[in-house]
Amino acid sequence: MRAEHALEYPKTFNRITYGGHGLPETATVVRVVPSDGDDVEAGDPLLELS
Repeated sequence: MRAEHALEYPKTFNRITYGGHGLPETATVVRVVPSDGDDVEAGDPLLELS
C-alpha cells in the first residue's frame, strides 16, 4: 500500500509518498519536523512516523 499526501506551501503543492520495501503498511504521524518558518531542502526529514 502506498499513501500519498500533499503539503501546501504558498500555493505550491508537493506530493509525499509513503511505502516501500521494509516499511510497515501503515504509519502514524507523530510530529511535523520543521518548525514554522524553517527552510526545507530536498532530502530533509518532514515527518516523524511511528
